[in-house]
Amino acid sequence: MNQALSDNPMADFGDGLHVVLIGTGSPLPDAMRAGRSTAVIADDKIYIVDSGGGSVRRMGEMRLPAGRIEATFLTHFHSDHIDGLGELMMMRWTSSGRTPPMPVYGPEGVQQVVDSLNMMYAQDKACRVA
Repeated sequence: MNQALSDNPMADFGDGLHVVLIGTGSPLPDAMRAGRSTAVIADDKIYIVDSGGGSVRRMGEMRLPAGRIEATFLTHFHSDHIDGLGELMMMRWTSSGRTPPMPVYGPEGVQQVVDSLNMMYAQDKACRVA
């Protein structure tokens, strides 16, 4: 079990870009599918496109290390594409100790979304640091 958790699932990918469908669900709840999210992997770097509900947990099941996320791209602001973003931002930080904020790119208004999530998670982060 410990060996499986420490393995790097990306080690066997080889050269090139790789696309992993993390979540393909719709706005309607479905216990079998996480919200919309796709990982684009290049070498050891992960780029996330959208972060729907449950996608962070699905990343964990796939053993994709949140600490290797370089940036996240949001296609639009429908809830099923962004309702896992706060958790993704926290997991990237807590799993790697990376202190610079994760870059998040998207349509006009993306900074307001990110600032709101940072404010919402401020007490969580303060408790974890303490």
